[in-house]
Parts: sequence; C-alpha cells; structure tokens
Amino acid sequence: MKTFVVAVRASGGGVNRLRTYSHQNGKAAECTIIEAARATSAAPTFFAPITIVSPTTGLESRYIDGGVGHNNPAEQAVLEAREIWPRRHIGLLLSIGTGTSAPPKYGQSILGYRTKISAAVFVSNLITECESVHNRIMCNSGVRPDGYFRFNVDSLGGVRLDEWKQLELLNSRTEDYMTNKPDIVQAKTKCVASLLLYATAPDLDVDKEDDAGEDDETPPAEQALEEALVARMDPNY
Repeated sequence: MKTFVVAVRASGGGVNRLRTYSHQNGKAAECTIIEAARATSAAPTFFAPITIVSPTTGLESRYIDGGVGHNNPAEQAVLEAREIWPRRHIGLLLSIGTGTSAPPKYGQSILGYRTKISAAVFVSNLITECESVHNRIMCNSGVRPDGYFRFNVDSLGGVRLDEWKQLELLNSRTEDYMTNKPDIVQAKTKCVASLLLYATAPDLDVDKEDDAGEDDETPPAEQALEEALVARMDPNY
C-alpha cells in the first residue's frame, strides 16, 4: 500500500510528501516511520520541529506539521495520484476533516499564541484554507463523478487542539453528525458501497480511460454493482 504524510520545512519552502515508496517523479523519504510521524504532527507551540538526517547525504532537514499551509491534505493526495497515474481517473477520494467551528473572536487566546490577533488570523486562515481545498476538489480534481466524499463534523463549539479531555464531547457530536443528518447518512452509505465496489470487484477496469481519453461516465458494470451494494446496505432491504 502506497502511503505518504505531509510536512513542511521549518525554514520555509514548499510542501514535502514523505513517502513509503518511490515513483517516476518522486523518491521515498529517507527516514523512519517514527520520524515521518513526528514531522507531520509537529504542530507549532505544541511539539518541537524534528531534525531528520539523510542516511545517504548526511544533510539535515528540520520539519514541522504539514498543517501549516496544508491543513487539508486531500489536494496533495490528488496531485500525488496524478503524478503516479497521469492517464487515470481517481475512482474514489475520501476526505475526513477534523471538524469546523466559527472563527475566533478578537481577544480570545488560541493555541497558546501570545499575540491574540495573530492567533485569530492563524485559525481563521486554517478554516478558510480547508474549505478552499474542498471547493477546488469539487470543481476540478480529476476524481470520477460522485467519487469524492468529505465528512467534516460541524459545530464543534470551539474545542481547541489541546483539549484532549473533550473527547467525549467530540465523540457524541461526531456520532450525531454521522447518524442523524440525512444527507450525511446517504453520502456515508454511497461511500461504503464505493469502497466495497473496489474491494470486491478488482477485475473491473474502472481506471482505464477510453481511446478518446474522455471516459467521464461511470461504466455500466460498475454502476450496476454499486447500485446493488447500496441496495443491500439499505435497512429495509
């Protein structure tokens, strides 16, 4: 299974995809799984940056959380897929958000920032950035029609990143979001059916483009199997 996490260099620069694999346009990361996990989770003010030393060159690189500028990595997943399989559609993209909340008010202390205005701008930008990525993917991403699913719990009530004692609240609101909103329940059912489709029908050639390169409609065999799976998941089936 191909896996990558997102991190950025503490000194600045573009996003880095720390991969477990290599492809024609990118190399596998020269680090351990633990180092990659530390790099992608090194959120400023919570965890210190991590320095990773290349075993081949001996060069050092300091990384911080990929959420700094890339808080929604779904777009990075799309770009990576295009680099690996440039002539294929993306059959399914599942994006799971960390929840939405209203932007902070002036004077509210957030994430341990000393400058309250900076904190408000920082969090507001994160919220805006995540939704901007979501909108771009919906408009033009190369994902097959009806193949993009995003679940993002709304109204988390301003639970901060460091409030781990609020897990019960997060759990209850997530359960309510996933079970009591008709549109979300419908999307969840279709998403699971799509996952089962690709897991149970590996022989379906759903990724290959036709000769004209404009195969934007769902193939009949795939459509039929998807409808059957959705029907079987219906409680009234």
